[in-house]
Order: sequence, then structure tokens, then C-alpha cells
Amino acid sequence: MGKFITDQILGMKWLNTLIGNLLGTLGLDATSRIGGSIQFFLYDVIKITVLLCVLIYLISYIQSYFPPERSKKIMGRFHGIWANCIAALLGTVTPFCSCSSIPLFIGFTSAGLPLGVTFSFLISSPMVDLGSLVLLMSIFGAKVAILYVVLGLVIAVAGGTLIEKLHMENQVEEFIRRASAVDIASPTLTQKERLVYAKDQVAETFKKVFPYILIGVGIGAVIHNWIPESWVVAVLGSHNPFGVILATIIGIPMYADIFGTIPIAEALLGKGAQLGTVLAFMMGVTTLSLPSMIMLRKAVKPKLLGVFIAICALGIIVVGYLFNLFQGFILYLVGVKMSIFGFGKKKEEQKQPCCCGGSCTPEAMQAAEAEKKESGIKILGGGCAKCNALEAATVDALRELGMDTTIDHVRDFEKIAAYGVMTTPALVVDGQVVSYGKVLKKDEVIVILKKVRA
Repeated sequence: MGKFITDQILGMKWLNTLIGNLLGTLGLDATSRIGGSIQFFLYDVIKITVLLCVLIYLISYIQSYFPPERSKKIMGRFHGIWANCIAALLGTVTPFCSCSSIPLFIGFTSAGLPLGVTFSFLISSPMVDLGSLVLLMSIFGAKVAILYVVLGLVIAVAGGTLIEKLHMENQVEEFIRRASAVDIASPTLTQKERLVYAKDQVAETFKKVFPYILIGVGIGAVIHNWIPESWVVAVLGSHNPFGVILATIIGIPMYADIFGTIPIAEALLGKGAQLGTVLAFMMGVTTLSLPSMIMLRKAVKPKLLGVFIAICALGIIVVGYLFNLFQGFILYLVGVKMSIFGFGKKKEEQKQPCCCGGSCTPEAMQAAEAEKKESGIKILGGGCAKCNALEAATVDALRELGMDTTIDHVRDFEKIAAYGVMTTPALVVDGQVVSYGKVLKKDEVIVILKKVRA
């Protein structure tokens, strides 16, 4: 049931298949660069837009119960690190970008809330929200999404606590410190008014976010189908120790929200970038964008702004390296879809017996090894467009050769790990891996089948 929700409801794999079939009827080959780019673009734009509208509606309804005045009162009830924790959590149900969060930060600071508490709110608000959690689940799986959110909250709490300990209240601009707090009770909304508010928020946020979705998906489509994998691996792969730092630096000048960065992250992962490096890029874009820093400079002095940027950048970089360091274990732990991961060189793939670094349970691996010896045709992969294209080409090849067209599509991570495959899709014939990391055409599959089954 959980897999169905992740793949078909959140991931909308049925939509990807539908778009591929429609392109096929129009004479476009989804395995070609142009066809693949169009499929990637249409699929991600529609999927992200639908999820965006649904999520904003639901989250805005929740937000209607947490207006700024109420959030301020809630944060004012707590002290010490608990106040930072509450501020970070409240940031998850507030605006979707840093430029929208900064006016709230100014208001909270003017109202006399501790500086560290307001900074915990400022860090978490654009970096981790309920919308990003659900959308990340649709791409990377539930547990990777939860890890991302948890670590984002840790950065927010730690960063706010450190700023509090530095006692930099005098680094806030004078007009904010002298501002008088106006304590006006929030009007009580009726059920109908909350629904209207949620609908208006969908329309307003969609107008602001949709251009970034188009740009982000467009960039993702180019990376996915046109940028050589070797380029991405060289810059953002495991053999570049400065990949996380580079990704963070690249992300900071950009201005987008989580919805615009996810398709880029998806494409980078598919091309061999490391998980932590991609997450660092996403955090840099959403938390430290140049426009938001310019706006924040109006509220704080350069010294405090510099400390804020340094703390956030350092936290993001540490999180990125931690994800990269334990990437194999994380992939095993969370069972993330192998179709979006392509890290490591092919020489290493042939030597490495298990892509989880040896963390698989003996029972699971023994069962998977036994399954490897079974005869038949198998496709290894999480069910992405490339996996489905390879399966379709294999079915056509089997039919043309007059062979049994029954194919087993293996999506289970532990079973894929037993084959030693690091990049998918992969084709297995009678227990032998004959191709991996590419989409074979029908004629290529025919040549392989004739050779293996001669």
C-alpha cells in the first residue's frame, strides 16, 4: 500500500507511462534525446503543478490556524532551546520562500522575541515545509524526504541557538529595535473563510511559483537528456571532494523555491551526482538566495548577516558531506528508488559486489542470490521512464524472436543489490546481467538475446 501511494499517487508513475504512450502515438521515441526531454518536461511540470496546488491548498488551510499573531504568542511561551525548536517547527507551516519569510522575521523581532528564536524560524521556513516534504517523498521516497526535513530543522535550531549565544542584538537595524509591537487579536475565521483563504493562497502562490517550475523542469530536462553523465560525475560525483562546497556556492546566487529545485535535483541524481551534493544545492538555493539576502540586509547589519550566511552555509555543507559519507547505508536503509541514482564509475561497479556497501541482511541477500539463478528475463529498476522503455524494447525483441515475452520487473532494492548493479535500468537474461545504465533499442536486445541464448 505504501509503495502504491509513493509510486502512483505521489510519484504519478501512471502519468509518466501515459505521456510516453501518447508521444509514441505521435511518432516520438521517448528513448531519444528530444522525445525523452519532452516526456521529462511534460511529466514533471504536470506532476509538480498538481501536487503544488493540492499541497498549498491543504497547507494554507492549516496555516489559517497559525496567523503571525498566534505564532508569535506560541513562540513567546517557550524559552531556551525549546523556543528554537518551536520556531523551527512553526517555520514548516509558513510561506514557501525566504523572501516571504523575511517580513515575518522582521515582525517577530520587532515584537521582542529573542533574536536566536526568530532566526531559527527564518532558516526553517524556506528550507523545510510540509509541501517540500510531500514533494520530496514523490521523488526520493519517504525516508530520504524525512531525513532532509529533520536535518533542515537541526540546522535551524543549531543556527538560531548559536546566534542567540553570540548576543548580537545590537546588529539588528535600529528601526526594528525601536518599533512598537502592536498586539491585535487575529480575527476568528469561519470554516468557509478558511477554505476561501486556502483557495486564494493557491492562486497567489501558483502565480509566483509556476515560472520557477517551468525553468527548473526545463533545466532538469536538459541535464537528464543532453548533459553527458561523465560531466556531472566529474563535478558532483564521489571523486570530487569539493562537490558539496561547489554545489552550495552555485545554489546561493540562484533564486527559486523548493518546487523549482526538485526537478533539477532529480536530473542531477540520475546523471551520477551524489545525494548529499544535490541536497546541499537545494538547501543553498532555498535558504541563502541572493535576493533574500539583499532583503535581509535591510533588517540586520553586515556583521549579523555574515554570521547568518556562514552558519547556514556551514550547516548545509556538513549535512551534504554526511549524506555523501553514508550514502550507501542511507540508500539501503531507506530503500530509495535505484532508478534515480547513478553514482560511481563503471570499473568500480564491476568490483563492488553490493551497492549498499555490505549492509544488506544475510537472509535477504541469500534469497536474492537464489533468485539470480532463475532463468528468464528481468528488468532491474524502480519503474522510471527509462526502465519502462527498456522493458517495452525487450518485449518487442522477444516477440520478434518468437520467445516467451514474460518479463519480471524487479523493483526491490535488496534484490537489485544482489546483482551488483549500481545504475539502472539493467537487463538480466537467465541470471546474467547483460546491460545496465542505458536504454537498449529493440535491435540491440535482439543481438544480446541471440548471443546469450545461442
